[in-house]
Order: sequence, then structure tokens, then C-alpha cells
Amino acid sequence: LNLFASESIKELFDTYLANVADSDFILDILSSELGKQNIHYMLAFLDEENSSLKLNYISMSKKDLAFIDTLIRGRAIGASFQKKHVPFWDEIIKNKKSKIIEDSFQIALEGIASVSKIPSQRIESGLRTIFKQAGSNNVSIWHPLIEKGQVAGVIMFWGNHLRIEDSSALAILTNQIASALENAKLYEKEQQRTQELEIS
Repeated sequence: LNLFASESIKELFDTYLANVADSDFILDILSSELGKQNIHYMLAFLDEENSSLKLNYISMSKKDLAFIDTLIRGRAIGASFQKKHVPFWDEIIKNKKSKIIEDSFQIALEGIASVSKIPSQRIESGLRTIFKQAGSNNVSIWHPLIEKGQVAGVIMFWGNHLRIEDSSALAILTNQIASALENAKLYEKEQQRTQELEIS
């Protein structure tokens, strides 16, 4: 896998996404481009107290997301993961380091079971189905999402062609995602300010 051999992803950030004000649109476009290489991602932001991660985005089909919601008997998007449910919290959040997980299935199973309060035996089969449909080879790569020098959240990548050696390229991509999302927030704030001035 060579993410940056793909001119479409490079051009996406160099010219297009740098000037987009809609964060969801950025994430959807990125999902589409990465999906062409069978890579998926999940994005979670830190809460204000830095004590939990709130799941903001999963680059999966609506059908797969609905399956996850059914499996956990709730909504995956918007779910919060407390520090105690993220075994490598300090490594990623406090130390701003990337983490490669070679047994993502077990981590996912334990995390979902503890958050949903559903015994792992009852969700194991369904989770295996999700992993198979998502084309996961069981490796996931986690990177801190850093904005203005501070960890704002975490992004996790997975896919059937993802390898441990892809971590460096994904770290660069994560920085570009953080920059595009930060620009989108600033642009949105500027638009709100302009509208408020026009009203007053």
C-alpha cells in the first residue's frame, strides 16, 4: 500500500480539502477515497475534560453502521469510551504516540462489551461478521489527532491491505486530516461572525 502514490489523495489535501468549511463533507470525501484502497477509519474526539473519547465518524456503509447499532443495542456514532475502556490511552493521548494493534478483534470485542454492558460472548459472532464485511485483516493503526499542538482525538485505520509498515504514511495523512478539520472549524467560525455582523 502506498497512500501517496495515489495522486487523488495527495491532490485532495493539497488543493481541495484545505478550503472546505464542512467537516462532515471532508470526512465523507476522505472515506470515499480511502475506500478505493480498502481502507476504513474511525474518528473520535476528546471531551472537554479529556476523560473520554466520543465516536464521531466511522467510514462504513449505512447498512454496516445499522448492523453495529443493532449489535450494541444503541447508536455507535456518539458513543463515549471512558479512559478505562481504552487500554492504550496514555500512549496515544498523553504521550502523543501512534499505536499498532495486531489483534484488533480482541480489543474491539472487549471495548464494545464494556461500553455496551453486553457480555462479549453475545456479540462475538456479530463482530466477526462486521470484521469480515469491513475486510479487516486484524491489524489496526491508531494515531493521535493533533490540533494546535494538543491531542484533540484519535483516528484508527483498518482494512484488508493495511500493514504495520503503513503507519508512517498514515501518520502524515492524520496530520493532513487534522489540519483540514481545523481549517473547516475556523472557516465556519468566520462565517458565523460575518452573519452576526450582517444581522446587527
